[in-house]
Amino acid sequence: ALVRNTLGLYIAWLCSVLIVVEFKKIHVYLPRALSQLSYGSSSPALSNRNRFPTFFRTHPSATLHNPTRVRLFQKWKWTKIATIQQTTEVFTSTLDDLEQRVKEAGIEISVRQSFLTDPAVAVKNLKRQDARIIVGLFYETEARKVFCEVFKEKLYGKKYVWFLIGWYADNWFKIKDPSINCTIENMTEAVEGHVTTEIVMLNPETVRGASNLTSQEFLGALMNRLGGKNPEETGGFQEAPLAYDAVWALALALNKTVAPLKAKGRRLEDFNYNNHDITAEIYRALNTSSFEGVSGHVVFDAQGSRMAMTLIEQLQGGSYKKIGYYDSSQKNLSWFGNDVWIGAGPPADSTIVIEEFRYLSQKLFAAVSVFAGLGILLGIVCLTFNIYNSNVRYIQNSQPYLNNMTAVGCMMALAAVFPLGIDGHHIHRSQFPVVCQVTQLKPWEWVVVAIF
Repeated sequence: ALVRNTLGLYIAWLCSVLIVVEFKKIHVYLPRALSQLSYGSSSPALSNRNRFPTFFRTHPSATLHNPTRVRLFQKWKWTKIATIQQTTEVFTSTLDDLEQRVKEAGIEISVRQSFLTDPAVAVKNLKRQDARIIVGLFYETEARKVFCEVFKEKLYGKKYVWFLIGWYADNWFKIKDPSINCTIENMTEAVEGHVTTEIVMLNPETVRGASNLTSQEFLGALMNRLGGKNPEETGGFQEAPLAYDAVWALALALNKTVAPLKAKGRRLEDFNYNNHDITAEIYRALNTSSFEGVSGHVVFDAQGSRMAMTLIEQLQGGSYKKIGYYDSSQKNLSWFGNDVWIGAGPPADSTIVIEEFRYLSQKLFAAVSVFAGLGILLGIVCLTFNIYNSNVRYIQNSQPYLNNMTAVGCMMALAAVFPLGIDGHHIHRSQFPVVCQVTQLKPWEWVVVAIF
C-alpha cells in the first residue's frame, strides 16, 4: 500500500477511502515527520491541512470537476439540476462543494438522492420528481447498478442528460456484472449521450519535460512493458502518467533540498524522524514543485492538490468523444463544437410550462347567447303577464309571488351566460384577471339559490 524510502517520504497508491484511514494511522505515530505523495487519491477530504498537513498528490481533488460542471450548466442554460451519489466520504464532500458552487452561480439543486449499495429507490425518486439534468457520483461497479435501474425507469433519452465521472474504463457499461439483470444492449441504450468530466492525465501537448519524454513516448514505452495486454483490462493504466510524475516530483524535491541542507551543514542521508530541519526542507521542496511531466504541468496548490485542466467527453454511438477542455484556473473553456444530442439540442432542465389564453368558440357563444336572450324575453313576458293579471282568481290561486321570483331567478341564471362567456376576444388581456375573479365568485348563483 505504501512505498517508503529512507528520506522521510511515502509514495502511496491506495485509493481515497483507504488512504484516509492509513494516513490517520501514520500521524498518530509520526506527526508531521513524513511527507506523503499519492497519485491515485482524489478525495476532497485529503485537502484538509489540519488532518493531513504534509500530504501531496499528483491526482487532483475530485472537487476540480465541479467548476467544469458549473461552466457546462451555464453554457447550456440550465438553472436546475439533480444529484445522485453513493454514500462515501469522497462523493459526499464532492457534492457539498458542488452545492456551494452552483448556489453561487444561481443554479438550484432541486433533487438530491443518495444510496449505500442499492440505487433502485434513489433512481425511482429522480423519475418521480421530474429530474432532467442529473449529476451522478459513484464508483464504476455502482454505476452499472444505477444505469440498469435507469433503463428500467426510462430515465434516459432526449429529455435527460447524465454527468458522470470520467475515470471509469471506456467499456465499463459493457462489462458483464452478475449483480445486475440488464443486458449489454440495455446498458448501451441507457448510457448513450452522457457527459463525463475527467482530469487530464496525459499531456495533450508534445512537450519534453523533466523526464525528457513526451507523453506519447511515455505511452509507447508503457505499452511495450505491458507486452500486448489490453490497457482497458489493466488496473491503474489511466493513472500511470500520474504515478510516473509522482516519482519525478519526489526525485526533484529531494534534489532541491541538497543545497539548502548543505548550507546548514546537513545531508539527506542524515534523516531521522526527529530531524525537523530535513523534514521541513523536504516539505518546502514538494510544496514549491513546478515542472513539465508526462501528465502535464505539475504544480500543487496550498492544500497539496494537483492543479490541472479538465477533459470533457460525451458518449456518442457507444464510444467516448472529446468535446472540450476547461481550465478552471484561467476560467477558459475550449469547445470543439462536436457535442451530439438525441433531440434538436440540449434538453430543458425541467418540464416547460407555457401559459396561454383559452378562448370560447364564438359561434357557440353566439348561439347560446341567442337562446339565453330568448329565454330572458320569455321570462319578461311571463313576469309581465303574471303582474298584469294579478287580480285574476286563477292567477291568485297559483301563488303569483312565487311565480314572479321563479321568473326573475330564471332570467338571472340565463343572464349569467354573458359574463361567463367574456374572454380575450371581448376585453384587453390586462383586464381579464379582474373579470376572471368576478366570474369565479358567481354572485348571481347565490341570488338564484336565495330565490329558489
